[in-house]
Amino acid sequence: RAAYVRGTTPRWKWLAAVAPNNDNRAGQIYDVSSNKVQNYAELFGPGAYLTASGGFQEVSRAATRCPKDFNVQIESGGVVIGGRSFTSDAISGPGCLRVLYLDESIRIFESPRGSPEKWERA
Repeated sequence: RAAYVRGTTPRWKWLAAVAPNNDNRAGQIYDVSSNKVQNYAELFGPGAYLTASGGFQEVSRAATRCPKDFNVQIESGGVVIGGRSFTSDAISGPGCLRVLYLDESIRIFESPRGSPEKWERA
């Protein structure tokens, strides 16, 4: 689970909340072995969802405890319908993530600064 705690609610999270299916899920999947991340927000359950994916890197290896900052580079985004992906690099650009707390079941984070290209609002 993740909790977005500060700043404007990302549009992908807002869309998942207002879509007709109240059981929609939204979140992020991090693969630390490859430094890849995928954001997703279901619109009509798992059959139709928004997605954005890219990579992440820690800002400083010296910081070993929370809070810890990461640079994020979104490479593509779009919608997936019935397993078919309609994504492009039109939704792309840099961002920043600060992990405030982390354990095996929850992650609390914030975006300490806006993305220069405002891809989070797409």
